[in-house]
Amino acid sequence: KDFGRIATTSAKNVILQKIREEERKSLYQIFSEKEKDVVTGIVQRINGKNISIDLGKVDAVLTEKEQVPTETFKPTERIKLYIVKVEERKKNKREELCPMRHIISKKDAIITRIEATSGEVIKKKNDYISKGDVVISGLIHNKDIIVSKRCSEGKIYGEVWYTVKVIIPKKLKKEKLIDNYDYGLKLKILNKNIILFNKLSTYKETAYNIIDNKVIPIKISLSKFQEKKEYNEIITNDNASKKALYVANKKMTKRLKDDEHIISKKVLKKNEFNSKIEIEVFFKIEENITDYQSIEELNIEEMNKKE
Repeated sequence: KDFGRIATTSAKNVILQKIREEERKSLYQIFSEKEKDVVTGIVQRINGKNISIDLGKVDAVLTEKEQVPTETFKPTERIKLYIVKVEERKKNKREELCPMRHIISKKDAIITRIEATSGEVIKKKNDYISKGDVVISGLIHNKDIIVSKRCSEGKIYGEVWYTVKVIIPKKLKKEKLIDNYDYGLKLKILNKNIILFNKLSTYKETAYNIIDNKVIPIKISLSKFQEKKEYNEIITNDNASKKALYVANKKMTKRLKDDEHIISKKVLKKNEFNSKIEIEVFFKIEENITDYQSIEELNIEEMNKKE
């Protein structure tokens, strides 16, 4: 199902792109024939010192430097325009590969960094944004008029929030070495170990090889055994918090990418039970929250009319 949906979407995008290319060619042909000629347009609206004009199949922007200083304009007024030059802008390879899109937020966050190489940045550092909010727009404006679409490129980083739950037992079994030694022999035949003469039940072993035959699978070692003693470590509330912060930090670090990091962490909540302490650790993370939204099907002319 997913494959079919992706294939259908891809085919639709290819068809739409071909239609737009043919429309651009057609418009270029129409207006190239009118180069150095006078055409009639209708004033749509006035945005500051720029005038939005309806030329029929396309909208045009008459900037301040292209106007006669003494002229004034009114919405719906018909005016004459002189076409100086018509040029067809060729897309470079990067533009062909990169679709028209916004860069949006993947999740709720407070912006910490914006790295934009293409598009209009419409948010700033420390702004609170919700999932889906546009941060780098692919719609390019001249004053209040949208003049083009492009592929926004860049990354956005934001402060996001997580909680990690850690369970710490109130008693931890531990071992320590004591000054009690014994000596013995260890035989290793194939993969089986046989200990001789050692009287200690728990120990740390240091082995010194006597025989290590590569042909016959047997190894004999003289071993020194140091006794281990087991004991219970009682975990206090303060120690539990330190251990929880350490464990939660390791868990969170494993989830992060190379360009992400922990801003801060603290114990948020602590619940004590008979044999354990349950602790919630709160994290502030700087995370890459970059996501994309296609604007291929947006009609600039219609959007300008609505504004």
